[in-house]
Amino acid sequence: MYKTKQDEFWAGKFRDDYIDRSQDLYPIALYVYSQIMGKVPGIRTILELAANIGIKLEAMHALLPWVTADAVEINAKAVKALRARPFIQDVFHGSVLDYVPAKTYDLVMTSGLMIHLAPEFLPQVYDTMVQASAKYLLVIEYYNPDPVEVPYRGHSGVLFKRDFAGELMDRHPGVELVDNGFFYRRDKNFPGGDNFWFLLKKS
Repeated sequence: MYKTKQDEFWAGKFRDDYIDRSQDLYPIALYVYSQIMGKVPGIRTILELAANIGIKLEAMHALLPWVTADAVEINAKAVKALRARPFIQDVFHGSVLDYVPAKTYDLVMTSGLMIHLAPEFLPQVYDTMVQASAKYLLVIEYYNPDPVEVPYRGHSGVLFKRDFAGELMDRHPGVELVDNGFFYRRDKNFPGGDNFWFLLKKS
C-alpha cells in the first residue's frame, strides 16, 4: 500500500500517538509563525505538505484571517481533524509522494516532513514544492550541514537531518533565500524543538 517504510510508519499507530502528543502546540505555533508571516506580504492561499491535524495552519490563519489553505496528510485520524477546520478547503489523504498539485499557492510549506522522508525521495518533494508554489516556500526542519540519520524514539530509518533548504535551492536555482531563523528547545516560554526555518522565494 505504501511506497516507503516511512509512509507506513507515519500512516499508522505511531502517528496516532504523535497526534495526541501534539494537541498543546498551538501557543508555540502562534509564536513561531508570528515571526514569519509578516515576511510574506499579500498571501491568500497556503498549501502544507504533511499537515498533521492543522495546528500550524490554524496559527497562520489566526494571524492572517483571510488566508485559506489546502493540506496533504497520510494519516486518517489527522485528515479527519483537518477536514473539520472550516478555512481548510481541500485535503489530499495520501502520501506526499503520490500528490500532484492541481494549482499553485502563494505559500507552500513543510514543517517536520522532510526529516522523516527516505532521502532518495527528497528531490521529488523539492520539485513538488516548487511546482505548487506561486511565490513563497517555507521549510521548517531540523538542520545539519551534512546528512545524518538520528534514532527516533527507539526507531531507525525514520529521522534524518541535512540542509534541506540548501538542497532545494541547488536543485532549483530560481529559488532564493529570503530569511531564516531558529527556535530553541530551551526557550522558557516557547520551546521550539531546535527547528530551523527557511523562507524561500521564487525569483
